[in-house]
Amino acid sequence: MCSRMGRRSGLWLGLAVCFSVVPAFGADICSRTPAEFQRMILDPDNRLAFQNDGGLLDGGVCWWHSRFQRAANYLAVFRPDRPKPTEDEAFRLALRLTQMNRVVEIPGYANLYEFSSDFEQVIQERLEFWQAWDGFVNQAWIRGLAGSTHMRAKKMAARMDRLYQEVEGSHRIVFQMLQLKGITSHSWLVAGMTRILNGYQLHVVDSNAPLVTRTFLYRYGDTTIYSPSFKEYFVPYRGFTRDLRKIFRTIREYCNKVAAN
Repeated sequence: MCSRMGRRSGLWLGLAVCFSVVPAFGADICSRTPAEFQRMILDPDNRLAFQNDGGLLDGGVCWWHSRFQRAANYLAVFRPDRPKPTEDEAFRLALRLTQMNRVVEIPGYANLYEFSSDFEQVIQERLEFWQAWDGFVNQAWIRGLAGSTHMRAKKMAARMDRLYQEVEGSHRIVFQMLQLKGITSHSWLVAGMTRILNGYQLHVVDSNAPLVTRTFLYRYGDTTIYSPSFKEYFVPYRGFTRDLRKIFRTIREYCNKVAAN
């Protein structure tokens, strides 16, 4: 169950191609570097307009909100020059983004904020169905029962060092599950990290406050991270790594086809 407390580099350089052979709606996807995708998600215009809500037993859809946010950041291409979609069409667009197996053109809107403002209920419905499917078919809820709110300092330090290399070295947007006290869990997207004296600052996209970039502090020797909004301590666990691999594969395959045209 998701917590709603405090609420209410070059990976694609080899695939970059001239705009003359890229369909207009896909040109940006094929020319962007991982660092550019990472910078995009720091812009509130590229965020979901609504926060974590609803879900099973009204426990929120934080994992799926974060997964959708990341997929849209990489795979959505906005075409404000085209007619806006109907509600049914918008639902199909949301579905395609959750499948993560194609580049998705969003007509009638300039960014994710505008699209999700108009179609909040449509996207929320898709997130809740996604949650139910993962929960009952894939038993994803079990992940929320595992893990501890504390970790040995040495192990925690190694985890944070690896996270820094992935976020700042490889410029990836990393999904993490946050193990809170009891069976409650939450999630966020780590979009950036800053080295500080004896530790790191984590810059995250939190589904409970999707339009701001929150900053959390870790120092070597810590065995946990404290959240002022949750008023709790927790340990972050990397999750849904297959989503990112699938997204990268989708972009590679798409841009290879484009380059071959």
